[in-house]
Amino acid sequence: GNPHNFYDKVYGPLQTSYRAELRAILHELQTAGIPTLIRCDCASVVNTLDTIKGNTDFQTTDLTDGDLWAPIQELLKRMPTDYIICTWIPSHCDDPKKVDKKVAALRDGLITEAGIVGNSKADELAKIGAQRHQIPKNITTAQNIGKV
Repeated sequence: GNPHNFYDKVYGPLQTSYRAELRAILHELQTAGIPTLIRCDCASVVNTLDTIKGNTDFQTTDLTDGDLWAPIQELLKRMPTDYIICTWIPSHCDDPKKVDKKVAALRDGLITEAGIVGNSKADELAKIGAQRHQIPKNITTAQNIGKV
């Protein structure tokens, strides 16, 4: 219910949860008016973001999904080093089948109850955004038979 919550479709014809995470990071960088802590449940996004922050000469065009990484890098270059901090959190700790994972994550300080709720709500927004993306039939057919 926060007015800052946001969802939208992700750029490009083929979508992945990884691209959705990048789109969310890009949106946050475009709109953050104050120093911001981002909690992300995709470790590879967090690690790559840290690499880019630590190396302004990093070639994002060499990355898969460089079309999203390049504007992220440009925005980071314009910000003070610690303006945006991104940390990893475990995902799906609200799943009743993953009680042990939830207990361990809470015990180890990887997430809080509020973080679990927030991650769950972010997943809900991501699903709404995914529904806005209409994939052309020929692409889904090719993907389903393994030709993409």
